[in-house]
Amino acid sequence: MYKGSRHYCYQNSRFITAHKGKISWTHLGVITWFSDETVQFLSCSPPSTPGPAIAVSGHFKILAANGDEIDGEYQTTGFDTVNGVSVHGGYTFVSGTGRFINVAGSGVIVAHGVASPPFDFVGSLDGTIRYSGE
Repeated sequence: MYKGSRHYCYQNSRFITAHKGKISWTHLGVITWFSDETVQFLSCSPPSTPGPAIAVSGHFKILAANGDEIDGEYQTTGFDTVNGVSVHGGYTFVSGTGRFINVAGSGVIVAHGVASPPFDFVGSLDGTIRYSGE
């Protein structure tokens, strides 16, 4: 479960966000999550329901308490509604350091939050991770 904050920089029909937050993972303990993403508006509301459709693509870094890192990518789609932003899609681990040097895995990422200050979001990653260490 991710809980952190976002900061926005608007660029035409796209904007770029940056995240940082603390997460407690079942097998890794408390980790720090960093990500940068691009949000593209695919439709405008009205007339689309439940709100403007969005596509979100980004890169993330997971920093374990011991300094080992996992890098990954994600692609999601969703809606920016009056009740907040909701997205759903996939993620893939692409590289790592330390015990995660040979990391592999993928799964589903889901997030929901608000697109106004303080930009709080909650999300989850459900999938597999494989690594063989150093």
